[in-house]
Amino acid sequence: MFATAYLHIGTGKTGSSSIQATAHQSRDLLREFGYHYPSGIRNHFLLGQSFVDNPAPKRNHWRDGRTSDEVRAEALEYRARIEAEMATAETPNLILSSESFVTQDAVSFERLVDFLLTKARRVVVICYLRHPASLVFSGVQQHIKMGNMQLKDFAPDRNVRRWSEKLEQFGPALEKCELVLRPFDRAQLRGGDAVRDFFGILGLEDSQLDQLGGTDTNESLSHEAVLLADALNRIEPVLIDGRANPERARAPGAVFSRIRGQRFFLPPETREAIMEIAGPEADLLRERYGLDLPAPSFPPEADLWGPESVEDIARELNRLQRENERLQAQLAKRKRGAKKAGAA
Repeated sequence: MFATAYLHIGTGKTGSSSIQATAHQSRDLLREFGYHYPSGIRNHFLLGQSFVDNPAPKRNHWRDGRTSDEVRAEALEYRARIEAEMATAETPNLILSSESFVTQDAVSFERLVDFLLTKARRVVVICYLRHPASLVFSGVQQHIKMGNMQLKDFAPDRNVRRWSEKLEQFGPALEKCELVLRPFDRAQLRGGDAVRDFFGILGLEDSQLDQLGGTDTNESLSHEAVLLADALNRIEPVLIDGRANPERARAPGAVFSRIRGQRFFLPPETREAIMEIAGPEADLLRERYGLDLPAPSFPPEADLWGPESVEDIARELNRLQRENERLQAQLAKRKRGAKKAGAA
């Protein structure tokens, strides 16, 4: 049995992907330090889904046309694999991480906690929170990048996450754990970095943190890139009639991330609406949990499509065309070979 299971639950857009990437790439080193981070996928969302009665298919499941029952079967298989790893782990501590944990319903989250209490003597839940307005601003970019929404559909009242309500719903489960809430604010993070802050909470010393290094992932898009992604979402949506669109690239965000330009911005009236809705939630988090979450400084509107953006688009188009020409040449060569073989 582990001495401690550390359950990192996000939230989204608070450095979770970087924490997971660092932990996944540094599993051997973490093992030396006394921490087991399960292998396989770096985000352990499937473990959480194994406790959900009707798990919602995620993007890769849509692509494959899998049903909720099939996702649950995959999740249960994953849990069995994780349990087998836990049984042979020789470290005193366990680390699990997924920003999806915090989006589960209260019943399934408590099941997850109860499961971990059969594997460890104590469970520490670590949760990072950013100012709700800052989360909305960052979330808009992420949703558009992932193809989950279009700019025209953005509505502040539907996009403000009320984490105070979620934490209250999780109350019965959290009473069985130790809860560590941290503000996602560089001025308050250890070394100004979420990765160092997280592993510092686990007890790693500075010399150990230096060995871990860090991995930045899931970077924000420029405003120009957001507009391109938004156009793609209109032209080739992720889903058509509830099914995956076969004409849409699997990971277009990788290309958009390479388009430089202005920082993403929203119109002044939209920024004011976000602050009006998000302000009371930030006050609640301060009053209930003592979290000081600084209000975001929204970037001003700026001129778009400067030389850097245009050059990056031209470079990407050229790269894609070269790849297309390379594949066309390979296909033509194979056809010639097949023709010769047939003639012989």
